[in-house]
Amino acid sequence: MSEKKNMTEEEVREALRQAGIKEGWGEMGGDGPKNPAFLRRQADSLQALKGLLEGAVGGKQAEVRSLQEKLARLQHGGGS
Repeated sequence: MSEKKNMTEEEVREALRQAGIKEGWGEMGGDGPKNPAFLRRQADSLQALKGLLEGAVGGKQAEVRSLQEKLARLQHGGGS
């Protein structure tokens, strides 16, 4: 396994700059305080993340079921 190293503050700032994220405060944009653009983008990103996580969980649940079946067969004298 690879060891993760903590990023320095400057490395974090550089990574954010490369990702297109501006440093400091700026204009929010959007339709005013009740519907700022950054909230729409954040909500869209969270919805996409939700879909990815649900897919990953579904795949892992199927894997668990398969392994439980194999375990049950082994415990009761069955083969693979």
